[in-house]
Amino acid sequence: MTTILETLRPFGITRCYKGFPLTVYAIHLAVMEEDRLEEITEKIYRETADHFGCKWTAVERNLRTVVSRA
Repeated sequence: MTTILETLRPFGITRCYKGFPLTVYAIHLAVMEEDRLEEITEKIYRETADHFGCKWTAVERNLRTVVSRA
């Protein structure tokens, strides 16, 4: 997790961003099991949403915001 945090910082993605924990967790899922990237909605967005108790669309929106910000 520390590596993910250190990697995001140079792109301007810091803990101040509201969706930061969701972003870190989603990246963690992808890194731990790369096969999840074949089914992003089911294996990353939904699992992250379940973990944080939100909708998968919120996870997708947050990740899109991070990408556009970076």
